[in-house]
Amino acid sequence: MNNESNKRNSFFRFLLKSMITLVFLEVIVFNFNAYSVLFTDAKEEDLLLDRAVLTNAFVLENGSIMNQASGEVTVEFLDVDRPVKTLFIGVDTINMKILNTVQIHYSDETTVNYRTGNVTMTIIRGDERSQIIPCHFSGDVGKLKLIFNLRQDERLLLNQLIINRPIPFHFSLLRILVGLSVLLLYHASVRSNILKRSVEKNKLLSYRIADYITIFMIILAFFITEGYNSRSDSSLIEDFRSTSGNQITQELVDAFEAGQFELLQKPSDELLALENPYDWGQRNNAKVNFLWDHGLYDGSYYSYFGIAPVVLVFMPYHLLTGFYFPSNWFVFIFSAIGILYLSKIYMFVLSKWFWRLRTNMAMMGLLVLQASSGIWFSVARPLIYEISIASGFAFLTMGIYYFLASNVLSKGRISALRVFIATTMLSLAVLSRPTLALYCIATLPALYMGLSKLIKEQEKSGKSRIPSVLGYVAASLLPYMFFGGFQMFYNYTRFDSIFEFGVNYYLTVNDLTNMEFHIQQMSVNLFNYLLAMPSLLPKFPFVFSSFQRLNLNGYNYVDNMQLNAISIGILFRGLPMFAYAFSRKAYQKIAHKQRRKALVSVGLFSVVAPIAIIVTLWKFGYAIRYNADFSWQLVLGALAIIFTLYIHSKNKGVNHIVTWVFAVSVMLSLLINFSQVYSFIHPQWLSEELSGHLYTMERLFEFWR
Repeated sequence: MNNESNKRNSFFRFLLKSMITLVFLEVIVFNFNAYSVLFTDAKEEDLLLDRAVLTNAFVLENGSIMNQASGEVTVEFLDVDRPVKTLFIGVDTINMKILNTVQIHYSDETTVNYRTGNVTMTIIRGDERSQIIPCHFSGDVGKLKLIFNLRQDERLLLNQLIINRPIPFHFSLLRILVGLSVLLLYHASVRSNILKRSVEKNKLLSYRIADYITIFMIILAFFITEGYNSRSDSSLIEDFRSTSGNQITQELVDAFEAGQFELLQKPSDELLALENPYDWGQRNNAKVNFLWDHGLYDGSYYSYFGIAPVVLVFMPYHLLTGFYFPSNWFVFIFSAIGILYLSKIYMFVLSKWFWRLRTNMAMMGLLVLQASSGIWFSVARPLIYEISIASGFAFLTMGIYYFLASNVLSKGRISALRVFIATTMLSLAVLSRPTLALYCIATLPALYMGLSKLIKEQEKSGKSRIPSVLGYVAASLLPYMFFGGFQMFYNYTRFDSIFEFGVNYYLTVNDLTNMEFHIQQMSVNLFNYLLAMPSLLPKFPFVFSSFQRLNLNGYNYVDNMQLNAISIGILFRGLPMFAYAFSRKAYQKIAHKQRRKALVSVGLFSVVAPIAIIVTLWKFGYAIRYNADFSWQLVLGALAIIFTLYIHSKNKGVNHIVTWVFAVSVMLSLLINFSQVYSFIHPQWLSEELSGHLYTMERLFEFWR
């Protein structure tokens, strides 16, 4: 009883110390700019606007300044002659964009000439606190010039210019909450005595925590989807009563309902008359009309996207309701299914092979697995391309879960029904995204091992093995044969080849029919998907990176190349990936009878198939959404290696160090993944109003600005 009481007291002491530390940081550190004027003799004063030298602006009767036209507007004061510790710019605009940057040139006691390029101020629409900045000038300021750049039809109204106004003190509950969350995660990861128990002893608690993490991830996906929906004025009901759609949600649906594989719309005669209609330059030069990103073959338009979502969701919904299913909610629903089954995969793996692992290690692993799964980029931008990604992600995770739960690779009676469900789901993953066929191939050795296991079980029981073996073989291969045969038939009917999915014939930025393979293109993808290193900068979200072309002297498509953190290697998004360096040592720790299964499950599924998928993407260039095809598989394999080494280690000191290193790596992974997803979302896929709120939130964490 005393022991339990001491544990509770220890936690409350930690909580109290954390709150005291956070409040101290909030009052003293995060608000240090609020003290910049308090301990100086600088007086708060208005700079008289009617004494300013203006360019492209004039003074109104009320004393405010307004621009005459768009473009550059300057407001200059030639004789300030006093210290300037802070600068408040009271500005309103008409048709103002969310962010407005003001360049500030000044002279002080160190120079009579203007210092340029040192001071910029970014004003956030609707955020008065963004209109004041601290100034770090030397002595009295002589001259001061403000430079605004206005868009067409934008009107500036400068009402006040105040120097040495105290920066408002702002006690942020959000900063407190974020800091407390990080500290509580640290406590749970390293210090909690309850979570130091094994998963076996904490079975109920482990599953509850996993449920909470999964629910949190699904709710987060919902809010990200809602963020994207903020760009539109339509309600949820209106979304599901849509009378139009895209290539997958409408065009394929209409074609299938008409009893044909080619799309209903016909290519123009001008397009068909081109010498090479797949050449973007020829299409542009001839100014012909065409359907973007559609397949063109033998005088008809086709879709190269997987048809599983069409057959299972979009067409039935249209037949039942007369409306087209919204792609944004499809992506959310199927991403949520994938998130759920990814957790189920993870917990099943723990229960079968790592039940002696500490609960804190297990839960940290689930956090990093979910955060680095790669599906978040599809949730953030649920357009046509993301339909296939989300559908493949959902069916693949379902397939892998039922494959593992069938006991093909683990102890227990093999379930032919679960094998059948698994191979069916994996087949549907391929019909959603053909690239995922590599995972189906990766299951074949395991299915063979399961057959050997089943035969031995039947021999021991003395029962006839023929019915069980036939049932198992049918469950293993019939879905692959049926759905694979259908896909080949579908391919041949459209493109006269059972192995042609249509990607070579679609009308896009590049002529894929004539595109040549260069090893550098493959290398670029391997580097950016796996190895690209982020950097830390003092600007929210603090993690930055840029796409690296590795001096590729040729064309390579990069989706959203201009965005920050568009390429961060999974080695850093999932920092436990470094465990692959110890894979041989982990392999040696496994019992000899289990090594073949480890090679099949980790080697084929978590290494060979994901790397092979990255290699096959050379023709399509780089798109961050493709991470969902291989990221979580790689991370899951790395976690298996760490956990294997951990549970076989008898050195408590080493395990303690590993726990600390693992906890730090998980927290860094969460930061890196958050930064990458945030940079991808904001501001391009959000409404201006929501972007404004996020810019204001950013300032809370850039407290030095």
